[in-house]
Amino acid sequence: MNMHVIKNYLLKTIIYAILIFYSIFTLLPLYWSVITSLKTPVELSKIPPTLIPINPTGYFYIDLFRMRHFGELIRNSIIVGSGNAVFSTIIGTFLGYGISRLLTSRKTKDLMTILVVMCRMFPPLIMVIPYYIILSKLGLINTWFGLIIVYLTFGIPFATWTMKGFFDEFPPEVEEAALIDGCSKFGAFLRITLPLLLPSILVVLIFTFLYSWNEFLYALILTTTYDAQTVTIGVFATVSKWEIAWSKIAAAGVLSAIPVIIFFMIIRKYIVRGMTFGVMKG
Repeated sequence: MNMHVIKNYLLKTIIYAILIFYSIFTLLPLYWSVITSLKTPVELSKIPPTLIPINPTGYFYIDLFRMRHFGELIRNSIIVGSGNAVFSTIIGTFLGYGISRLLTSRKTKDLMTILVVMCRMFPPLIMVIPYYIILSKLGLINTWFGLIIVYLTFGIPFATWTMKGFFDEFPPEVEEAALIDGCSKFGAFLRITLPLLLPSILVVLIFTFLYSWNEFLYALILTTTYDAQTVTIGVFATVSKWEIAWSKIAAAGVLSAIPVIIFFMIIRKYIVRGMTFGVMKG
């Protein structure tokens, strides 16, 4: 066996070892949450802790849906997250295309990009009171629509900035060929550019959805009942001043993660294609 083969074997061994370690490091908290959610309080207090529940119970999951309206909270998160993701992605796609393709001055492009990034950089905490006052005047406190409006102020700048980067990487020669064939500028955008950039658009859609799904501060301040509260509030509500029910907290965390995991499993191939789009240039 020559030295080159040995080096390749060692390199692959190291890479696989790192990947295995990283996978264990990443999945262990999820596994621990699952088994914790299935343990009884008595088993949970055992030292050393059990790696597999001896008498697994689904009581805490039933309690979350029966007593804490967790089904409604998941529904609210899906509606608010989807609304923010769809509107932010659509608006951000058009704005990103306009900055990348329609602005001819380099200084103007840079200025618009800076303004977009600045909108995304505002600390959420300083915006809570103004948003609360505005939504109160409009009667949108504790509504899906009110949360979506607030999330759009962060989702649109992110989508615009990200899509501008994708459009910058997209070869202009493809659109120019469509123009030569008689297609209008807008027609080339709809029929050529958007279909080819669909994986990248889905990446933006995913990340804006995840922002809404994981957001806590605005959902806590701007909602008051189960009619509009999101799943993050449901997880937070499992902690009370009388007790810390670890099994219930773990069950809430598992339930809040399931829709996102399913979502990722369905469109995982688009994530890879979208995030590696830049390699097609050249």
